[in-house]
Amino acid sequence: MRQSLDQLIPADWYKALAERDMIPQIEQICEKVEELRSSEVVYPSEENLFRALRETPLERVRVILIGQDPYINPGQAMGLAFSVPKGTTPPPSLRNIFTELQNEFGGERRTNGDLTDWTAQGVLLLNSVLSVTEGQSFSHQNLGWQTVTRTIVEIALTTHSPKVMLLWGQKAKELVEGIPIQNNLVLMAAHPVAMTRNNPFIGCSHFLLANRWLTREGLKPIQWV
Repeated sequence: MRQSLDQLIPADWYKALAERDMIPQIEQICEKVEELRSSEVVYPSEENLFRALRETPLERVRVILIGQDPYINPGQAMGLAFSVPKGTTPPPSLRNIFTELQNEFGGERRTNGDLTDWTAQGVLLLNSVLSVTEGQSFSHQNLGWQTVTRTIVEIALTTHSPKVMLLWGQKAKELVEGIPIQNNLVLMAAHPVAMTRNNPFIGCSHFLLANRWLTREGLKPIQWV
């Protein structure tokens, strides 16, 4: 690692991870990732590996949205699940998400793939695996990231306010299997990446359902569009 973990991970999350003795394991994984960077292109950049934690402070998490791993094409991965930098053409999964948003809320279709407006409202955009080799989806699945990201989910669920968990696809469901979810809302659907005309993600109504539940719990709904 070129930067220390306490530089890459914000203090609130770092303290919580340290209390669970996760820092040594994270350091080992990051060292493996840096070794891979010496011979291949790896996404996202080191400074964005833990961007999901920087963008959404622990005490502000209201929604946990779990993706699989970063985008594999140049200029897309930015350390936030499903999000791409502003001005970047949305990949298929994000286009399907925007289709669902339009189906649920009407109005103009969202085109901005930068989802930091979600993170600012307490949506944790967390991939189950935090790095990937260019062009090779899920290529870093055996580095040990899932133990780290599962712990992140567990930590987020320990804060005071109830949470919505959006689990899209099998990898997201596997990551949180067995985690106690009392007092929280868990919504599951197919992964939005599917390109079939009858994509089972379309029609899930997760955004509306999440907002209705947050409102019932006395929490502010998310402005998704």
